[in-house]
Amino acid sequence: MVKLGCYFPYSLITFDVPRNMITWCCKQETGNLLSSFNPKEYFSDPVLTDIRSSLNNGIEHTLCSSCWKTEKSGIQSWRQTNGSIPDHLKNINLDTMPYNKIVKRLEIKLDNTCDLACIYCGPWDSTTWQRENNKSKFHNYTIDVIDDSLQQKIIDTVLEIGKSNNELEIGFVGGESFLSKHIKQAAFKRYIDAFYTHASVSSLLTLKFVSNANTPDKILNQTIKILEQSKLQYPGLQINVALSFESTGEFTEASRYLSSWEQIDKNVNKWLARDWVNVTINTAFNALTLSDLPNFVDYIIKVHKLYNRKISITSDIVYYPQGLTPSVLPDTFATYIDAALIKISEDMFTNDVDAGYEKFIDAMNNIKRTLGTTTEQHKSSLKRYLTYCIEVRKIDIQKISPNLHNFVFSS
Repeated sequence: MVKLGCYFPYSLITFDVPRNMITWCCKQETGNLLSSFNPKEYFSDPVLTDIRSSLNNGIEHTLCSSCWKTEKSGIQSWRQTNGSIPDHLKNINLDTMPYNKIVKRLEIKLDNTCDLACIYCGPWDSTTWQRENNKSKFHNYTIDVIDDSLQQKIIDTVLEIGKSNNELEIGFVGGESFLSKHIKQAAFKRYIDAFYTHASVSSLLTLKFVSNANTPDKILNQTIKILEQSKLQYPGLQINVALSFESTGEFTEASRYLSSWEQIDKNVNKWLARDWVNVTINTAFNALTLSDLPNFVDYIIKVHKLYNRKISITSDIVYYPQGLTPSVLPDTFATYIDAALIKISEDMFTNDVDAGYEKFIDAMNNIKRTLGTTTEQHKSSLKRYLTYCIEVRKIDIQKISPNLHNFVFSS
């Protein structure tokens, strides 16, 4: 029984090829070297064993510091909002067989290829940010040399998991997953074939692509065609696409720099029109775009009605950089949250463990409750990011969000 409840070290493996790193939560900054990782012993890695032991004994492991710091600041952490242990496993020793082999999800970052430079991102996750940062030096960061041979360790892990599990989710993150050379032009199919080497073709493999929704038409159309063919070959294959945005129009183009709202809208509609694809809206609520929240909700309502589909929506919050966390904003920004909440109803959202109506409401209340709590500490950081947008990227923040501009620059 786990004293510091968190299911991630029992259910998730994250692979970061550019950093030669394997961790057991996307919030862990370090873990073990992927080059030292043994795919045949994916369930008993020594660093993983140490993390589990600490949780079992109520010890705050240093690799999980992101959650401990967040909780101590009075904000709900990733562990608390997304890492709940399923009720039927809460009283079970998860380190015993066969539970220690039941990995539910792999999160794979193969490279940092990306056509955007989102303001709350950086060169570690975007080649576009990387090129810009080489000139601006905004981030003190040098990208690592990517060793493509490490990818085979991940494929071997998928094959090993297929021996024990009849259910797995593989999530491709980035960068922009659909632009990666390891994903486009059917390259992703190696992962599908590896899982089904031992698992039956009816076993449930969920392939999840995390996308910035800005994919060019030619690449997106080719990807959809290959996915359709793969589903015919493997009946148990399910396709999930997570489209990342949390605002509309100029707000999106400002925060997700170099994106086109017209292209995003086109791609959202293209995916939602295919009933064999499970579509999720991946949000990263932040200080720059919070004032567009009512318009974002209007857009969600529009596509919900257009396709008669319940919308699956994650409700994640930007915690780093701290200057872009919504809690840096004054409590007057609660009016945007109230204006958004009055528009929504439960029947327009899915309602599952990771995404949906209840998670959205909880996130909104969490943001509202913490507004103003970090203003004194991190307003200067917010000012630094907005100044960069204005001076380097030539974004007219005053026009897009006058309230935000006034809050940051007039006092």
